[in-house]
Amino acid sequence: MGTTRKAGATLLVERLESADEIRQARLATLKEIERALDFEVYNKFKDDLDAKVITREQFDEFRNEGKMLYVAELKLRGADLNRIASQLESLNPQLETAIEKLSEEISALNNTVSILSAIGRVIDIIARIVGLA
Repeated sequence: MGTTRKAGATLLVERLESADEIRQARLATLKEIERALDFEVYNKFKDDLDAKVITREQFDEFRNEGKMLYVAELKLRGADLNRIASQLESLNPQLETAIEKLSEEISALNNTVSILSAIGRVIDIIARIVGLA
């Protein structure tokens, strides 16, 4: 019985380590995205606002979505790994895809609506992982 318990504890530790590796990888990518949002994307939205390509409401929505992404990243960083491990592992493929799509939209800097939509998708998945939705 002691061996079974020890094996179970080992599996739990390995699972948590795996989930933590996933979390750290996603957090690192989110940090890079936040830097891009703070500089390149912000400047693009500001230029589009000045050129009247977007409305003030769209610019404000971008700023709010950026703030919400930052809060979601903080929630993911601070969440109890024991509590979110299974959701993180389960939703990781969706989160990874959403982050890649957001990175692509940021790189292209073509469509402000697509960037806002991609930010929202990442936020929604993180909310599902940490239990906010």
